[in-house]
Amino acid sequence: MGICMVIPQILLAQVEDEDSPEERMRHETNMTLDPALGRVPFERLVQEREKLRKGLQDKTIKTAISGLNWYERGPNNIGGRTRALMFDPNDATKKRVFAGGVGGGLWYNNDITSAVSSWTKIDDFWANIAVSCIAFDPSNTQIMYVGTGEGWNSSDVIQGAGLYKTTNGGTTWALLASTTGVATYANNFKNTQKIVVNSFGEVFAGTQTGVLKSTDGGATWSVSQAGTSFVSDLEIGTDGVIYAAFGRGTFSSKIYKSTDRGVSWTDISPDNNRKRVEIALAPSTSGASQIIYAMADANTSANSPAWIKKSTDAGATWTDVTNTSILGTQGWYDMILAVHPTNPNLVIAGGNVIGRTIDGGTTWTLQSYGTPHPDQHAVMFRQNGNSYNEVVIGNDGGVIYSPDYGDAADAFPSFSTRNTGYNVTQFYGISMKNVAGDGYVVGGTQDNNTLRINSAENVIGDGTNVNGGDGITSFVDQDDPTIALISAQFGGYRKMNTTTSTSTSLGISSAQFITTADYDSQNNIFYSDNTNGTSIWKVRSVNTTPVATSYTTGIPAGTSFIRVGLTQHTLFVGTGAITWPFGSGGKVYKIVNFGEAGQTTTLIGTLGTGSVSSIAVGATENELLVTLSNYGIKSVYYTNDGGANWVSKDEAAHGLPDVPIRYGIFNPLDRKQVLLATELGVWSSTDITASNPGWGVTNTGLANVSCHQLYYRSADNTVAVATHGRGIFTTKLPVCPTNVVKTGNMSGTETVLSGTYINGNTANVIQTGANTTYSAKNYVLLEPKFETQSGAIFKALIGGCN
Repeated sequence: MGICMVIPQILLAQVEDEDSPEERMRHETNMTLDPALGRVPFERLVQEREKLRKGLQDKTIKTAISGLNWYERGPNNIGGRTRALMFDPNDATKKRVFAGGVGGGLWYNNDITSAVSSWTKIDDFWANIAVSCIAFDPSNTQIMYVGTGEGWNSSDVIQGAGLYKTTNGGTTWALLASTTGVATYANNFKNTQKIVVNSFGEVFAGTQTGVLKSTDGGATWSVSQAGTSFVSDLEIGTDGVIYAAFGRGTFSSKIYKSTDRGVSWTDISPDNNRKRVEIALAPSTSGASQIIYAMADANTSANSPAWIKKSTDAGATWTDVTNTSILGTQGWYDMILAVHPTNPNLVIAGGNVIGRTIDGGTTWTLQSYGTPHPDQHAVMFRQNGNSYNEVVIGNDGGVIYSPDYGDAADAFPSFSTRNTGYNVTQFYGISMKNVAGDGYVVGGTQDNNTLRINSAENVIGDGTNVNGGDGITSFVDQDDPTIALISAQFGGYRKMNTTTSTSTSLGISSAQFITTADYDSQNNIFYSDNTNGTSIWKVRSVNTTPVATSYTTGIPAGTSFIRVGLTQHTLFVGTGAITWPFGSGGKVYKIVNFGEAGQTTTLIGTLGTGSVSSIAVGATENELLVTLSNYGIKSVYYTNDGGANWVSKDEAAHGLPDVPIRYGIFNPLDRKQVLLATELGVWSSTDITASNPGWGVTNTGLANVSCHQLYYRSADNTVAVATHGRGIFTTKLPVCPTNVVKTGNMSGTETVLSGTYINGNTANVIQTGANTTYSAKNYVLLEPKFETQSGAIFKALIGGCN
């Protein structure tokens, strides 16, 4: 009645090496953990989301830079990590499917059997769009529940905000108050691995702290008696018996069952000395003859499970069945079992690959790595009359459909993607051709390679793989749009022709799984980390025949960001923490003549403990904007004297949430304006030089999603944002208007800019509750009957655009 969960991974469709979630997790943890706590306080993101929601509602959070509207660009054909899958119980055709992306929200598809049927998103602005599981109430199928929050300690785990519920078949959803805020069990619901609902409408939720039960539709909860540790799986039999599996990491493996609707539980564990456990029930059996399959993770270095076991007597006894190398060392991260509804001998098992047995576990047939896509998280059989041959799979590539994987007689099943419109792709970095109006965007993704989108500007387009592995950062030469640099994990950069998409290796690598790099288009020199910052690659002649040389930097290990300066051979390098307690990080260095005669390295900023996530250069190399990505610290710093003095732009009264700040850029049209990519969308300031920059959210047309990079194109003032869960979006920075005459009433929060003057005339009223700023380069003229009503805020500034 429910399938759920969520997590991250890595895919390498064109690179033979398989992924390393542990490496990604280590990087992400160091970049975001609170130095004072020694952990990532995911609960703080939930709190800040709620503050943002309330702030926008009561207008205490402003919009800062006005006039920015984001347009989704795609990819329109490539999905992302999917753990939540469910057939709509109200659809008689059994074709309508709900799916949830771990960072991209809840979606539905009206015909999963059709290759052209498209997905529709439910709501981009739920308080949390990290969907982990979904289930329906069999006593009233109009009622459904969605769990949020990734519970498997993956590299970019997104914490949830509780459970959502619908009472009208999915038309509208509401967050259950009992699972969020200051509710008794709110902390339990920050990561929900699984939900099941019995025939009495009683809801059971598998959390990191045990099984919780509600008998009143989620209004209240109690702790069931199946332990208090990490629930790895929940299943409910056709007879109403509930089975709960426990285990993860250092937590011992356990399996319990309850025959009295969760009042009491019996330990039926075959082995208490393993880690994560996945279970599956044969729906065609029940009672004392219930057939159960169970699979346990051994450790992070084992390709095979610790064991695969089978019980034919509802867990009273267990026997080993044939083991198989299905996990790829990632059992803690991706593991799924599902039994055919009418054939208890046909079982599908998923790890980093997928396989099945048609003889009850005596033999297994595995698909090759990447077929259909690595890292399996959910499996469903589709009923078509009396047949269950069709199978729907959720994995790190999105949603997969097979017309025959449930057919024991078919030895060569086929698979095809079902990702049209299902844009839950997790990007890390992007770049664009510097051509006005051009739609070419290239970017690196988690699990889904480096992708190219070449649709028309502001139009959602398909993504095309141009490099295997986990794509990280990408660069398009801003002087020659035929040249691009694309990447994979551990610094595997390649030079690509954007016209033909053919590429050749630069012959470089890095000690870092997620590698920092930058490209000097003007001089055709590429810089990339080599040995965690103690040395950096310098690749000359990128436009002809690239030549790579590594040079020492004089910087301690821990480089987290590299930015090319305005002067040739100049680099700005930021450091990040390597291990906790942090012994380094939060420092900014300037290297002059890097790799040339007279190279010098100078420490120009010590900004406190944390990891530098971006460095932006302003009008000169004296003007710098630096962001740091850890919780619990000041995250934005500004200098206009080359680092002699740094000013924090993230004080308590400045308006930024306490979440990771991933990236920052200046608006070259008006360098007082700054945009930030954060864990809560894009934020901006109209004046970074002000003592209080007055940060405001800038998410119109975007989503409540983690944003990892911003990229500016000078040809037409286009900005692209790489989101980690909803693909790529673009916007245009407004061109500075002139001779602005305001005649209408002002009621909300708005900043009016002009490159010449602003005239507030007789019909211009700043109404009660408004927060209005007029900023003109030359003057602001207020005519005699211009009115600011009581309770309004009005500012007239001489600054303006440019």
